[in-house]
Amino acid sequence: MGKRTLHVELVAYTPQPEEVIAFAGRRCYASADNETLRQRTSPESAAGFIHRLTQRKMGDYRLPLPGIVCRNSKPPV
Repeated sequence: MGKRTLHVELVAYTPQPEEVIAFAGRRCYASADNETLRQRTSPESAAGFIHRLTQRKMGDYRLPLPGIVCRNSKPPV
């Protein structure tokens, strides 16, 4: 088998990935508007939300990060 070359290109960078994950997770469950959710999402609250989210048992699996599963979604395969 010949040598293969892998090409990887960074197309985006998120300076606060924890806050983005927490915002997306809250967006799935909250009835508040986006601006209210953004105001509620601090680095400290994001860390707590992610911790709670990863500890929650959902069926027979735990939610893997960085995936976010919204209500009425099927578990990841």
